[in-house]
Amino acid sequence: MEQHFSVEYTGSRKLYNEFGYIHVKRQKAWAVMLICVIVLMILAVLRAVLYGQIDFTILIPTTIFYIMWLIADYYTGAISYGAANKATRGNPVHLVFSENELTSETSTSSSKIAYPSFLDGFESDNLFALYNSKLTAILVPKAGFTEGTADDFRDFISQKIGPIRRVQRSKRRRILGIVLGVCFVLAMVGGVFANRWWNNRLVTFESAPYSIRLPAAFTEEHEEGYPLTARTDDVYLSVASTTKQELADNGLTGIETLADYTEFFESVFDVSIGEKRTLENGAVCYAYKIDWENDASYYYCDAFSESDDAFWVTEFYCYTTTQEKYAPLFYEWASTIQIAD
Repeated sequence: MEQHFSVEYTGSRKLYNEFGYIHVKRQKAWAVMLICVIVLMILAVLRAVLYGQIDFTILIPTTIFYIMWLIADYYTGAISYGAANKATRGNPVHLVFSENELTSETSTSSSKIAYPSFLDGFESDNLFALYNSKLTAILVPKAGFTEGTADDFRDFISQKIGPIRRVQRSKRRRILGIVLGVCFVLAMVGGVFANRWWNNRLVTFESAPYSIRLPAAFTEEHEEGYPLTARTDDVYLSVASTTKQELADNGLTGIETLADYTEFFESVFDVSIGEKRTLENGAVCYAYKIDWENDASYYYCDAFSESDDAFWVTEFYCYTTTQEKYAPLFYEWASTIQIAD
C-alpha cells in the first residue's frame, strides 16, 4: 500500500532555533569553535602568567569565539529563519511525501525533490530536518502532520534516504559553557596575580662581599666598573664601591667612617632638598630629584654602606612619575643590603 504524508506549517523562530541546533551539530561547528576557544584561552592564560597582565589582543578574539560557541545554534537559526521567511513571505508551507518524491508548495512556488537527492536526515524533539545539500534542509515539524504520524514518517523516510540520526538537545553544553567561562576568568586573573607574586618575591643579588634582596623581576646586567647593576622596566639599580685606600690615593684623607663619607657626599652634591634616613642595617639613604636637560625628571635614592676597607653606594632611580610607587620600596630594598666581613 502506497503511503502518503502531508505536513503543513508556518515557520517560526522557535522552529528555526531548533533547526539551528541540528545544523550546528551536523556541521561539527561547535567542536571546531570549542577547540579554538580552548586554544585561545590557554594562550590568554599563559600571557597572564608570563607577563602579569591581560592581553586584550588575545582576550578579544577569545571572547568572540566563546560567545559564538555559546549562541551558534541561535545565530544559525535566526539566519535560516530570515531567509525562509523572505522566501515564503510568511505564508504556510505544504509538504506532501509520496512514494517516490517530496512535493513542497507555498503560495508563490512549487517544487519536487526525489528522495535520492537527500544526503541525510536528523531528528530532534519537535522536528525532522532532511538535508538536500550541505547547507540546506527541508524542515518537517512533528506538530504539522495533517496526514500520517511522526512515528510512521520516521520509518518511512528512513527507508527512502537512510537512517535518521537523533539529536538530543540538552542543557549540558550551556552548563559546560558557563563552567568553561568561569574557569577561564579565574585562571586568567589567577595568572596575573601568580605572575605578580612570582616577580615580586625577593631574591638575593650579590657581588661578594655585597648582597641585596630585590624582586625577582629585576634582571642583572653587567656594566664595566660596577660590581652589580640590575633593572626592571621602570627601575634601575647600580652598586659602586670605593676603598679607603683609593680615596687616600686621590688626596681624600681623613675619610675613615661612614659618617665621614656621607659628610663628604653632602659637601660635593647638593642634596639639601632631599630626605636623609638611616636604616636598621646601618645604611644611610639620601632621596632627591634631578631634572635633566632632556626634560626627563628622575627620583633617586642613594644608600651608603660600609665594610672594613671600603664604602658602598647603592643607587636606585626611577621617573618621578612613578616616585609615589617606588619611594617606599627603595627604602625597603636598601634595608636588605648586607656586606660580609
